[in-house]
Amino acid sequence: MVSKTVKVSDIRIPQAFAKTTPKQEKIQKFKDEYFLSGDFQKRILVTEQNLLVDGYARYVALQELGTKECVVDVLAAENKPVSVSKVAKNLEIETMYVFGVHPTSH
Repeated sequence: MVSKTVKVSDIRIPQAFAKTTPKQEKIQKFKDEYFLSGDFQKRILVTEQNLLVDGYARYVALQELGTKECVVDVLAAENKPVSVSKVAKNLEIETMYVFGVHPTSH
């Protein structure tokens, strides 16, 4: 999987994530992890257009820490079972956190 550095402010959040609030304990866990190591064990996953696919609690943790840039993993078109165009158009798609099925699992 390809990784890249992006501005946290450039990560686009689908409505399905934006309508939710991760538990504060989960956010704190990720804040501690990032503070200690400067990265996450499992990075935020975005499309090539910087649309968040997985890692919303990590994203919130970075915002709370005031982090300007982070390394993300990029879901390339050839590595996914769900259409990147559906994600990029911000359509409702199934995700582990919101709907129960993660788009990159199989």
